[in-house]
Amino acid sequence: MIKIVHKCYTFSKILINASKQVKTNFNNFGIKLTLIKFWDDIQVPNKKPNYIRNIENYVDDFFKDFIVPYETMTLTPNQILLDKFPIWLCWWQSIENMPEIVRMCFERLKTKIPSNAELHVLTVENYLEYVDMPDYIIDKFNKKIITMATMSDILRMTLLSKYGGYWLDATIFFTDNIPNEYFTRDFYCQKMYDPIQYQREACKGRWCGFSMAGRNDNVLFHFMRDGFFEWWKKYNAIPDYVLIDYMILIAYKRIPNVKSCIDSVENNNEDIFEMYKHLNEPYSDELYQRLTKRNVMHKLTYKMDLRHLTPDGKETLYGHLYKEVFGDNYGK
Repeated sequence: MIKIVHKCYTFSKILINASKQVKTNFNNFGIKLTLIKFWDDIQVPNKKPNYIRNIENYVDDFFKDFIVPYETMTLTPNQILLDKFPIWLCWWQSIENMPEIVRMCFERLKTKIPSNAELHVLTVENYLEYVDMPDYIIDKFNKKIITMATMSDILRMTLLSKYGGYWLDATIFFTDNIPNEYFTRDFYCQKMYDPIQYQREACKGRWCGFSMAGRNDNVLFHFMRDGFFEWWKKYNAIPDYVLIDYMILIAYKRIPNVKSCIDSVENNNEDIFEMYKHLNEPYSDELYQRLTKRNVMHKLTYKMDLRHLTPDGKETLYGHLYKEVFGDNYGK
């Protein structure tokens, strides 16, 4: 009986959350996509193949004419605007307001930056010092029509198209040096292509937007920047949280240079989502070695309760990582 009540309660929360999006989705995308999204949102797990196919078709249709000039576009490198290879990291609320685990990732990152590179931290206060964006983008961001997560997607492509460099999310934790490929390849990203395991993702693991690097003459970055600007000129919402992946997907399908650069990247750091699942488990050398055997970068999350010690007083994996970075000082 308790299990039935719990399932009913969980489903009711899913239903309420899905219902909140109906009006916005209908006003932006019409009845068909709204119904498809609502039906998928209340499924567990969601993002069924039919859903992905319909979102993909919708995004493809929007960009079908817009993308044509980029299919044969050839770019020359812009003037080098920065003295050192730029590493881009965004935490809108500033370094001082990072949650503990994000600050841990940030402090570890600072120790892994090579001498020929420089870390740039983007915040709500300084991002416009680096890039220019249309007024309507800035206005929608200020009005919270564009979320911080979506604005991060827009910002990364605007930065990479102007300066090149390496963009990584603030919740990536390094257990070894940053792979040299991020600094030497014309294009590089974390990759774990597997169309079966990642069938619920538009990218199927072919690329990773939260860890991506390249030159500023890569047509992908220019299409993505301009495509985001075009999208938000018309819409006040996105049909999926990872619109960025659906946009890269149409570029992959339609722009030969984009397909070749993405296909040139071999699978790497394929266990990137494993470490966060074990953060609250007791630390052991065996666990650490298993998680870092073929990975030097790990995507963590601040959206979970984290403990330095288990209920019976044993150091957790998270507690061990924290001590590696900060020593025995459990606090900021």
